[in-house]
Amino acid sequence: MDDDLPTEYDVIVVGTGLVESIVAAAASRIGKKVLHIDGNSYYGQQWATFSLDYFEQWLDKINNNSKGVASKDVDNELLQYERQYYVTNKDELSISNAKWKWYLLNEVENSCQGETASVDSETTKKDEGDVWTRDAIKKLTQKFNIDLSPKILFSKGPMVELLIRSGVSRYTEFVSVHNVLLYLNSVIESVPYSKSDVFSTRTVSVVEKRILMKLLQEIQNFNHDSLEDEQNKNETFSEFLKKFQIPDNIEKYILYSIARVSKESPCSEGIKAAQIFLNSLGIYSNSPFLWPLYGSSELVQAFCRLCAVYGGIYCLNRGAEKIIVETNKCIGILSGSKELFAEHIVMSSSQTPMEFYLANNSTEIISRGILITDKTLYSSGKRGASMLQFPSEDSTLPPITIIELDNSALACPAGLCLVHLIKKGPDDGFKEFDKVLKELFEPCEIQKPMLKNHEELAVEPRKPCVLFKLYFNISQISSEPSEMKPTNFYTCTGPVQFELDFFSALVEAEKMFRQMFPDEEFLPTPVETTSEE
Repeated sequence: MDDDLPTEYDVIVVGTGLVESIVAAAASRIGKKVLHIDGNSYYGQQWATFSLDYFEQWLDKINNNSKGVASKDVDNELLQYERQYYVTNKDELSISNAKWKWYLLNEVENSCQGETASVDSETTKKDEGDVWTRDAIKKLTQKFNIDLSPKILFSKGPMVELLIRSGVSRYTEFVSVHNVLLYLNSVIESVPYSKSDVFSTRTVSVVEKRILMKLLQEIQNFNHDSLEDEQNKNETFSEFLKKFQIPDNIEKYILYSIARVSKESPCSEGIKAAQIFLNSLGIYSNSPFLWPLYGSSELVQAFCRLCAVYGGIYCLNRGAEKIIVETNKCIGILSGSKELFAEHIVMSSSQTPMEFYLANNSTEIISRGILITDKTLYSSGKRGASMLQFPSEDSTLPPITIIELDNSALACPAGLCLVHLIKKGPDDGFKEFDKVLKELFEPCEIQKPMLKNHEELAVEPRKPCVLFKLYFNISQISSEPSEMKPTNFYTCTGPVQFELDFFSALVEAEKMFRQMFPDEEFLPTPVETTSEE
């Protein structure tokens, strides 16, 4: 198979993360010869979306992963023409403290508990009174799409604009995030953010509605130049909001759900975040957010498809063992037993040789949780995707973001929900996540049978029950390049874990493309061709 692969390219891209895939598509789009490879059997790396069975395999890999990469001696037969060969790192995610548990019995073990789940693999509908078992869920494993790095899109954000302009949107589908929620005073509330929401909500008084509308208009039209004044430049966003003498609940709506910042966040940061939110209203629906059907990695695969349409070559299960450098220029890679050459080499930071970085690293830690539950958190909302902000115990940190998906978002089978928990900073023993579960869910050892319709009328609706729970920390490592890194070697960072959307990845990809091809257009609009009758 090695002999069938050409050896000369304009760009070789190693890794199928989002930044890498955008760069590959952009280079291929302007006619460059692109080779895009990945040592994994799937697309996306840290942006990947897994079915349930593949997800469990990934968990086993995390559990058995041994940290550290043994250095390899450079083969003597490769030392020629004054070339240097730098060993790449193993493509491993910076995952730590992974803890997971099923709260379900197998079919046989559950037989003494009464009637077990009867699952139709086509409709995935359960009879009332049935309970889920692990065996029942295992039959539906391919109906799960579990994101390692769940992201949503602002309806009027730069990623949506790029998808439309470049034509990549034809390979993707989205659903609106209809339910924007906040956990306030031990109750899940729908956040009023549009004019219609403000006037229809019952959670605020008539006077508060007027204050909220006036404040949202003030934020949307805010002139950032005024923040340059000495009096205002050290002001926090919370202090800015208090000038309007708003009640506590409205302040929390804006802080935690619209701007998604903490009380200590600078005023400029909060206003910019709120403006992005407000400017995205009413574009495709009342909601400002879009969720990619089948998961965030669909964007990765969409850009890969665009690259392939314009001639890019793809190889999964094929990585780069070494980087070839000659007279301070990267000339290619060693992949398997074959040397492949290119003018530009692009590689994910998780695989980049350590020699290309300075020794001092800065690390940001994000705490993540993934749950499978048996019902939605907000039964009065619309189906599909929901986003809930749960205030953090530390007021200097943004709230915990909770993204809930059902089968309408093509994230899981009917009758189940997939829930993502995202918290900035380490969670000591995952105490804050446990608090979220205690407040919002029922993490019981054995799932309760679903109530029948007439019973639901007589009994207060129960909270969702947790069927599966995973907690883990993921590290975002940033490091300055060393003098040994060649100028034509480009490293791509992974997803900025706490960032809500894809903005950073897009900015990084465009910057990288312009460094390589400064006179070319970045993902231009495709020319429509019409065939003669």
